[in-house]
Amino acid sequence: LVQPADRPIIIGWDSVAGTATEAELQGDARSQHVAVAAKVIRKNLRRLVQLIDDEAIALVVVNQRYEKIPMGGMPMRGGTSETYGGGGIKYHTSIRLEVDMVRKLWANESAKNAGLPPIGQVNRVKVRKNKINDPHHQEEYALIYGRGAENAWTIYQDLKRRGIISVGGAWSKFTDPTILGGRSFRGWQELANLMAEDPELFATLQAIYFEGR
Repeated sequence: LVQPADRPIIIGWDSVAGTATEAELQGDARSQHVAVAAKVIRKNLRRLVQLIDDEAIALVVVNQRYEKIPMGGMPMRGGTSETYGGGGIKYHTSIRLEVDMVRKLWANESAKNAGLPPIGQVNRVKVRKNKINDPHHQEEYALIYGRGAENAWTIYQDLKRRGIISVGGAWSKFTDPTILGGRSFRGWQELANLMAEDPELFATLQAIYFEGR
């Protein structure tokens, strides 16, 4: 921070829930550390935010949720789950995204019925807080194990929902015959291969996708 960086810097903290405080490291398994992490985070985030405020630095914080234990039969306020580290992070962040798994994803229905393992999962991202744009948006995407997020799945599902892709049995096709010349294809996986082989097709479908957002 002594000399301004000549390019954007991203610092990742993965994760809050897995980071122990000094007091926790020095104690033993029976020691009680009520809200000690929340106090440390709240105090130091105030200092950290001031340091990175004028620099081209993005701080990306990964956190997990835990299930709250009801006390005395009283209804829980604010939902059944909470994030580690108290409210300091929620207060200081500019954008908060909440990610949940919606369902498992198989290569096809036959693979699922045959008891084969899933190839990935569908995740839902909700924008819980946004100080630089509109909040409360949400989106679903496919996470393919060993590969990462799959653009073709997201584009395919969106265009199918909007009627730009029609589906009949195992086959799909674009309702606009100028795309792929009216050629049929087998679901999002074949579309992924076609998009990888043809950058112009990928750019076209990506533009159509973003027009509808």
